[in-house]
Amino acid sequence: MIGENEDPRLSGRNGLIWRQHIIDGRTQEDVAHEHRISQQRVSEIIAQVRSTIPDRNREELVQDSLEVLRELQTTAVELMRMVGAPVTAGKDGDVLYDPEDQSVVRDYSLRLNALKGVLSVNESVRRLVGLDAAKGLDVSVTGAEDAASRMLAEEAARRVAGEEG
Repeated sequence: MIGENEDPRLSGRNGLIWRQHIIDGRTQEDVAHEHRISQQRVSEIIAQVRSTIPDRNREELVQDSLEVLRELQTTAVELMRMVGAPVTAGKDGDVLYDPEDQSVVRDYSLRLNALKGVLSVNESVRRLVGLDAAKGLDVSVTGAEDAASRMLAEEAARRVAGEEG
């Protein structure tokens, strides 16, 4: 991992903000609150730092981030697969049973939250490796509205099918 002594662009407040968001996976809002700046300013700082990092160093940082995300994903998947905790009630914490089949009533909120965590990590990985990058769609429109609509629909269909435009 690139340390502060190795790359001066990643030192200081801007480097810390970049690492907190990109490496640690914290939200821009959370980072902004900690540093008492706006989320928009955090976004600007992240873009500024990202644009100054050479491709070789960026690839090392991407790999470091992917390693952290894989660890988070593994842990979240383990939590997601756990059996729900028994639900208890009353001052003595008596375990609740389903009146129909007498099975223990279980709380699956941990599993659902872990599933949300897995999805969040997957989104972070996709964003990090550029799988969710926006793709441009260049279409020239001439002639009547019907012809333009038809051309746009055909171009969109080709793009969806993966053909070159």
